[in-house]
Amino acid sequence: MSARVAFLMRRSPYGTVYPAEGFRAIMGTAVFELDIVVVFVDDGVYVALKGQRPEGIDMKPLGDGFPGLADVGVKEFYVHDAS
Repeated sequence: MSARVAFLMRRSPYGTVYPAEGFRAIMGTAVFELDIVVVFVDDGVYVALKGQRPEGIDMKPLGDGFPGLADVGVKEFYVHDAS
């Protein structure tokens, strides 16, 4: 059994650095070949949405990066239903 690390995404995708830094932290942790779990709750569920278009606020779409996490070994994603 390997070590597991959970990342909790609970902030909206834009307006703070937390989701982008969370994504970077996930990518950085993935190199250690740990079992990584990503949980989306509260406004963090919007981070995982496809088709984000934040160009008007001069940001890059965060939702496009999360599906690619499977390529670096992240296999578990959970979304809180009530959120």
